[in-house]
Amino acid sequence: AHVVVQEHRERSLLEALQETIDSCQKNQTAPMMVRGQKQDHVYIHTPQELLSLGAVWYLPPDSPRDPSLGVKPVRLAMEDIDRLLKPGSYLRVHHTPRRFPAVDRYDWGKRFDNAEFFDPGMNILERPGVVVAEDELLGYRIVMKPEGVP
Repeated sequence: AHVVVQEHRERSLLEALQETIDSCQKNQTAPMMVRGQKQDHVYIHTPQELLSLGAVWYLPPDSPRDPSLGVKPVRLAMEDIDRLLKPGSYLRVHHTPRRFPAVDRYDWGKRFDNAEFFDPGMNILERPGVVVAEDELLGYRIVMKPEGVP
């Protein structure tokens, strides 16, 4: 994670994210660990990709930096791209966020069928379901957690 504290002037979130990305690229001298394997080169995401992946967290300038005081960072999304950051704002940016592509292989609203399995050649509309049982009135859903999903 790369932490940026805005100190001098008001600026856009997009500008601040680009600055952290540039800094990360300049300071990458040693191989980095990505998913347990050493990489000589790590793909650097754009500000828009980092926001879409949920890799950017924000605290306003007057918030305490200690989560035990009740204020926790807020995850930013693409809707926040035009946000202006005031002096003293805090950003935590994860430049190499963990990704779990197996999540997209399943339909998380469809019933599980024992005969179903994931086939890489499947049409997106044919994704297998994972729901074993659910009760909207009681407010629960039980799913068969697929392999490769955290």
